[in-house]
Amino acid sequence: MKKHHSKRTGRKPHPSVQPGNGSAGASPSHQASTIPRDYPAPICRALAEEIRAQRVARGLSCYAVAKLAHLARETVYVIERKRLLRKLDTAARISDVFGMDLGLLVSLAARRC
Repeated sequence: MKKHHSKRTGRKPHPSVQPGNGSAGASPSHQASTIPRDYPAPICRALAEEIRAQRVARGLSCYAVAKLAHLARETVYVIERKRLLRKLDTAARISDVFGMDLGLLVSLAARRC
């Protein structure tokens, strides 16, 4: 069997990432859950709906919210359309744009769950 060395460091990779090791060495208890990575949790969906509702109520565009929150427009679009919110910091930035505390935004969203 060939020895596979990392191109960057010249060291052998960890045994769990050797070619042909189908599950990448993860035990069944450590493998990803059956929920796909892009499946939004209920609170994420509720936060996305609340963010959209707050944005529309204030007459702001996705671009305006993104610019004021120092985010990419695509980030706001993905949150609203795909209901994906991966970072709490992002929600905090958006809640600042709306002039509300993150806790208030989350509590309003929790009512939607």
